[in-house]
Amino acid sequence: MRMSKDTRFFLALEAVLAILVVVFIGLLFSDRGKEDKIAVIVNNPGEGKWEAVIEGIKRCAKNNGVGVVICNTDSIKDGEELKVLIEDQLKSGATGLIVGSVSDSYGTDVLNSYATSIPVAMLEEYGEPGQTLISRVGPDNYEIGRALAKTVIDDYAGNMDGKTVGVILRSNDLPCDAERARGFEEVIKESGAVIAWKFEEETQKDGMNGIKQYISSHNKVNIIAAMDTSILESITDAAVAKKVHGALIYGVGNSMKTVYYLDHEAIEHLAVIDGYSMGYDACREVTEKLAGKSYEMQNRDVEYRILRQQDLFYAENAEFVFTHD
Repeated sequence: MRMSKDTRFFLALEAVLAILVVVFIGLLFSDRGKEDKIAVIVNNPGEGKWEAVIEGIKRCAKNNGVGVVICNTDSIKDGEELKVLIEDQLKSGATGLIVGSVSDSYGTDVLNSYATSIPVAMLEEYGEPGQTLISRVGPDNYEIGRALAKTVIDDYAGNMDGKTVGVILRSNDLPCDAERARGFEEVIKESGAVIAWKFEEETQKDGMNGIKQYISSHNKVNIIAAMDTSILESITDAAVAKKVHGALIYGVGNSMKTVYYLDHEAIEHLAVIDGYSMGYDACREVTEKLAGKSYEMQNRDVEYRILRQQDLFYAENAEFVFTHD
């Protein structure tokens, strides 16, 4: 039986529509498979200093429908190692990067090379306001150092003559630590106090253990200032164990452990950075770029506060320290 022209036409139309439906479904699932994903690469992401930062990143990503993967890294030694980590994440589908401060110029070059094709944000580092290839999201670290030193001087009522100070940072090659130390040392030296010693954890044979051994076996300094959370935690552990000859402890710290030590007066003054906002703003810069390729990434300043033990009881400071969302 021969089909009429109308029947053949409708059958052909149905076939075309069926093909279009299959193509549409394929495209739909293809797009789902290409969901944007941000890789977060920082040293030791399980450390307390990253808790609020990661919460901020995850909240922003959820608000913008973007995936997040936190890379399991113990320590990133140099730019070559950073490059390997980034390549692994790109092969796994990452479309954006959030990284911690990097400690060599090659690491910065590596990030610049990737930032030409995918959005990159860097945590902890301060950048002047304005458009940029890599979004630097962090506090003014130089001003943190200066502010911390001024609290030391205030605690001594300005009488710093003859006082001795020790300074510990992760590395002078890390811009965030180096800038904090520079600001701190400038103000301390102007006060008449003496920087008796300065250690970089990454250059010491036994890291913080070697530094603590040196401190316990040498003459007392009046003040020890730590420029990063993990260092502050470690040196305060030693102070509580009475292994720093009674030196007063000051430092930069973003963990519940450092807040605990401040509350129990093992730390005199604590510089606290708004980690949640740092993570959220870094993620926001990356998601803005992913959403619109023409978006020009910006540097973002992050708030910090210098707190004493009694400051924790003020509502605005309690919210700053303990509220992440």
